[in-house]
Amino acid sequence: MNDKRDGTGLEQQLRDVREQVHMQRKTYEGLMGTMHVALAITEEAGEVAGQLKKAWRDEGVFDNYRQGLVKEELGDLLWYIQAMADRLGTSLDELAMLNVEKLKARRAKGAK
Repeated sequence: MNDKRDGTGLEQQLRDVREQVHMQRKTYEGLMGTMHVALAITEEAGEVAGQLKKAWRDEGVFDNYRQGLVKEELGDLLWYIQAMADRLGTSLDELAMLNVEKLKARRAKGAK
């Protein structure tokens, strides 16, 4: 599998900004750092769900404002997913390809 961590595009921009932020706050190494990122992923996914819950509460109002809030939370989620990918020495491209391969294998076994 090609590792496309060549310093270009969105992944590199995320890394650059994250490095600047990390210089301003404490970072954790090893398992502690990985756990921190995993918990942040969970938190951000919960914030996406929270915005959808509020839209449901408001009788299904999912207007441009609410969609914008969901997009902001998805951006935060992407930030931490990229951080986890970096910790694992992989890329978003590789993760996507692994997922496609997993889904194809499931499909071949008859899963829908």
